[in-house]
Amino acid sequence: PKVLQSKGIIPGIKPHLKVYTLPGTNGDTVMQGLDSLAVRAREYYKAGARFAKWRSPITIPATDLAIQANMNDLARYALICQSEGLMPIVEPDVSLT
Repeated sequence: PKVLQSKGIIPGIKPHLKVYTLPGTNGDTVMQGLDSLAVRAREYYKAGARFAKWRSPITIPATDLAIQANMNDLARYALICQSEGLMPIVEPDVSLT
C-alpha cells in the first residue's frame, strides 16, 4: 500500500465473501461476510486500505424478502466500515430480467 499511496493511489478492498442463495426465494441471493466484517475491516485498515466496496447482486423481479435482506446488509456493511475507519462504497448490483 505504501507504494500505491506514494503515487496518489488510495488502496481499497472488496470484503464480501461469496454469493449465498436465500432460502425460499427461488434463487434470490445475498452476500456472505458480514459476521466477521468488523474484525477484517480493522485488519484491512491497519494494512493501508481506506475504502471498501461491497457488491450486493440482485435480479429484478426479486422477492420482498430478498430486497429487504440486501438493503439491510448494505446498511450494516456501511455502518461496520465506518466504525472501523473505512469509507464504504455501497453497490446494489441490480440486473433487470
